[in-house]
Amino acid sequence: MPDCVLLAPATAITATVTLASDVLGTTAGWAGPDADRVVVASADGQPARGGDGRPMAVDAAADDLPPADVVWIGSSWGDPARLLEENAAAIPFLRRSHERGATIAAVGDAPFLLAEAGILDGRPATVFPPLGAELRRRYPAVDVQEQRHVVLAGTTCTASGLAAACDLLVRLVEQRAGRAAAERAADVLFVDLRRSYDAGPCAFDAQRAHGDALVARIQRWLEEHYAEPIELCEVADRFAVSPRTLTRRFRAATGELPSAYLQRLRVEMARDLLRRTSLSVRDVMLRVGYRDRGAFLDAFRRHLGHLPAQERRAVR
Repeated sequence: MPDCVLLAPATAITATVTLASDVLGTTAGWAGPDADRVVVASADGQPARGGDGRPMAVDAAADDLPPADVVWIGSSWGDPARLLEENAAAIPFLRRSHERGATIAAVGDAPFLLAEAGILDGRPATVFPPLGAELRRRYPAVDVQEQRHVVLAGTTCTASGLAAACDLLVRLVEQRAGRAAAERAADVLFVDLRRSYDAGPCAFDAQRAHGDALVARIQRWLEEHYAEPIELCEVADRFAVSPRTLTRRFRAATGELPSAYLQRLRVEMARDLLRRTSLSVRDVMLRVGYRDRGAFLDAFRRHLGHLPAQERRAVR
């Protein structure tokens, strides 16, 4: 039984599948005899076609496979109607895998397949940005966030394109093989990759599938203004609710108080800056909204278990 299934659309951007095969296959090999088995599938078991018409070999038809632990869906060439028509036979496999708790990742326009399967209902997701409006129109139950490059929402993960897919693959390696393997993968396979976007908000994607539209708007506002001085009463005024109502609804929806959520958001943004930039710890502290060094260090250690300097050394 495969541990990881890479689903190649019938008309594929083959790099979005072969990249995953290289990364997940290579890092699985580091685990020795306990390595994950990686299988490439298509909806009907026939070879996928690249943009130049060349065939891409696959191992199986998706519907012939049992549910996998990880499913990776490559992108096609940006025609959602064609994507859905050509790959309809893969929908039952995606549903079965989701019901069994699989982590399912979709790149580029592949979130349309997840949405068609009903897997994205009530969840945030990104997509190839020019297709955001179409995904929203077809599937109004999906919280489409095409301005994001990577969205991690529990067991569903979406990436807007190939560069974001690299980051998502490293996260999957961490999930399957641990942080050390993920750092090795980043160093060996993506040594020259430098993200141009913030990954900090990804840590909060699992807290968005709550259905409270007011809280969702507040979460987005906090993610845009976290570096500014923020008082609870000012946030309540902005969204026309009392501080007590804001606190009650926010905690019911996310499991956290607004103040704790904001603090963790600042720490995650700081962590991301430490990992992908050469900013000093002081500059990172100021960039994420802290003015007191002691408060910043205490918050960082409380949430992550170590100090900012140790985070920086871990990725150097």
